[in-house]
Amino acid sequence: MARITPSSPFSSVTGKFTRTDSIYTRANKHTGQLYGVRMENPNRVDNPTEAQQQAQSRFRDTWHEVDALLSDTVQRADYERLFREHIAQSRKRHKRPCSSLRTFVFRLLFPKK
Repeated sequence: MARITPSSPFSSVTGKFTRTDSIYTRANKHTGQLYGVRMENPNRVDNPTEAQQQAQSRFRDTWHEVDALLSDTVQRADYERLFREHIAQSRKRHKRPCSSLRTFVFRLLFPKK
């Protein structure tokens, strides 16, 4: 991975420039720095395998389940309490906590499926 300092027209460009590129750029949300990353084995989305389709649907269904859980105010309050405990425990153990409530709930639900 390399740090990139682009000129102003390209300062907000992320992703691949063409479909066949093996290098893509991404931006760090916290610092705003852009990075260039070379993909060793790029995924071809033209023809996903059955296993890839199942993984994608499992991922999508879990996100929809997270949306449904967080739309309910009672359940959201419970998950917010658990999220605050997760952050406190992570700091005690010197580990990096989940960055948001949504990712925390997703990590709780995704392995169960």
